[in-house]
Amino acid sequence: MGRITQYESHFDRFRPEVRQRWREEASRGGGLLFDLGPHLIDQALALFGAPQTVSATVRTHRDQASAPDYVHIQLGYGEFEVVLHASALTAYVAPRFTIHGTQGSYVKYGLDTQEDQLKAGLRPGDDGFGAGNAPGVLRVLEDGQEVEREVPTRNGEYVGFYIALADAIQNGTKFPVSAQDAVDVMTIIELAARSSEEGVRLPFERIR
Repeated sequence: MGRITQYESHFDRFRPEVRQRWREEASRGGGLLFDLGPHLIDQALALFGAPQTVSATVRTHRDQASAPDYVHIQLGYGEFEVVLHASALTAYVAPRFTIHGTQGSYVKYGLDTQEDQLKAGLRPGDDGFGAGNAPGVLRVLEDGQEVEREVPTRNGEYVGFYIALADAIQNGTKFPVSAQDAVDVMTIIELAARSSEEGVRLPFERIR
């Protein structure tokens, strides 16, 4: 396993203008690092656990922007690294995930369908809810030849989280997200900001 990259496609539409909203105000916790960063980092932690190191580039590129609109975070895991990337200046939609290793590569485009389905009036339990996610593409070497195949994407299941949340509140079962998860995410955000300012790779140490 070599390199896993996750791109935030929510901002993958070309937006040179600065809109008047809290997401664009650094003083109100705006900017991509604090707005979308937690989602990217949380997903990386869920998939790969805590990293050993954090390195990042955080920039503000658009004219009149006061909050960061470009974030590139590298999480070091020894033999491999996870790259998280978000930009408000992306005229073409980037892959949502890319995985590159010694035996091949995997590329996945597109976001989970559930948010758009909810906006369109579909509800959990309705026929087709959570379905329709585009497959990923896997390219590997088999007997010295490149072979490419589609890999189906599982249906989304937002409802599973809320069932677990209700069960935790009503029956005292394990909460689906721990306080430690939240602390780890914020620790990485702070390390990313420091790394960008100081130009160094920093070790990750869990705060308990």
